[in-house]
Amino acid sequence: MLTQISMPMDAQGYRPPILVGGGDVEFYTQDAANTGDFDLISTQQPALETIMAQHGFARPSGVGQSLRG
Repeated sequence: MLTQISMPMDAQGYRPPILVGGGDVEFYTQDAANTGDFDLISTQQPALETIMAQHGFARPSGVGQSLRG
């Protein structure tokens, strides 16, 4: 999935997002640590969110939903 997000960012002239946090640890430990989520950082948040929405991701909303980004 990350490639499907990174490639459109690159095609639009933006640097691809970077995987950080628990997902990064899970990737580099080859699943020795399992977090169940992933965090991306990007210098172009609006473009990243648009591309992610095209792939079915949605911003959390409502009571008790965290939104850090």
